[in-house]
Amino acid sequence: MPPVKDIALIIPHYGDDADLKRCRASLKDCEGMDRVKVVVIDNNKKNVGYTAAVNRGISENPYMAFYWLLNNDTVVQKKTLTELLKAMKKYPQAGIVGSQLLDLNNEDIIVWGGSKAVIPGVHKSGSVSLGQLQEPTYERWATFGSVLLRAELVREVGLLDERFFLICSDSDYCFTARSRGWKVLHWPASKVFHDEKEGVSRAANTKRSDKTTAILMDDQRKFADKWINGRLFMELEQEVDTPA
Repeated sequence: MPPVKDIALIIPHYGDDADLKRCRASLKDCEGMDRVKVVVIDNNKKNVGYTAAVNRGISENPYMAFYWLLNNDTVVQKKTLTELLKAMKKYPQAGIVGSQLLDLNNEDIIVWGGSKAVIPGVHKSGSVSLGQLQEPTYERWATFGSVLLRAELVREVGLLDERFFLICSDSDYCFTARSRGWKVLHWPASKVFHDEKEGVSRAANTKRSDKTTAILMDDQRKFADKWINGRLFMELEQEVDTPA
């Protein structure tokens, strides 16, 4: 009998088809893909935004054990998925596990190795060669460049908030999950290379287009309106990262 496909890999695609082709090529050598159903949501036909694309991928595949969200401009490694699954097994309280993101053009640079202030979206960054950020940690939030969601969490919390077009739906989802008692885990043994050409995954980047900057600022404003003035946000924000 063929293996059960109980992981939906959701890749929202917008932009250069070469990015998606490179991403899909890297998946061929990724362990655990026999369990994976690959779902590409093509936003080039109609750009509904990152968040809506993820929600469509989840909604169209309801009977899964996990949802792996992956940016189209990433390159995965051999153990990217198996390490995420290992973390899920070891830490059942973790509903969200994020891979460590490395700069595709300089693989020594850690682009995301954990999170700091959610506004303006500050990431922990460092250097692999210096051994930085190589221990698992519970985090305030995770960037969804490569993240595994537990299906139990999705059934409890629901879909991502589509008021956020491109960013902040990930941090919003993490804060919501944590408010329900779930943990968000950074798992550095799972590594993914990310193309930083638009600089979306950095708090400030001169590579961004004016259009992307405007979208990011609007999403951040919506996040602030939803969360920052509330007591719950203050309680969750004070729960700083801790060793897993």
